[in-house]
Amino acid sequence: MSRTPANSALTVQRGATWEDEFTYLDENGLPIDLTGYEARMQVRTLATRYGTSTTGVMLEASTTGANPLLVWDTAATGRLRIVARPDQHEALNAGNAKKAKYAYAIELHKPDGTGEYVLPLVEGVLTVRGEVAR
Repeated sequence: MSRTPANSALTVQRGATWEDEFTYLDENGLPIDLTGYEARMQVRTLATRYGTSTTGVMLEASTTGANPLLVWDTAATGRLRIVARPDQHEALNAGNAKKAKYAYAIELHKPDGTGEYVLPLVEGVLTVRGEVAR
């Protein structure tokens, strides 16, 4: 498995349900079984994308918790989806600007007995377009 995350630019429309999906594949293009892994994502301002503080974190999501925004189709297929209703991501463009840009990253993780085993999945720029029809 690669330790280098894929890079993918995403675009989301404010006021619409956000749906994107990622599939973790091996070197032969076959899905990797990710049973036992959880996923987490952070969306940050571009200015705070690198650093150790939580300043600038605009959205956090995971495959766990009461209202997960990251969803496994099934972990065995290696396919992970982002599914967020408009109210769950509206803070990303609260002023309804023409465009708002952020950095995001998604990583996979699972306990390994001595801590946490972490695999980066994907990262990139997230553009949140303003909503015209309301």
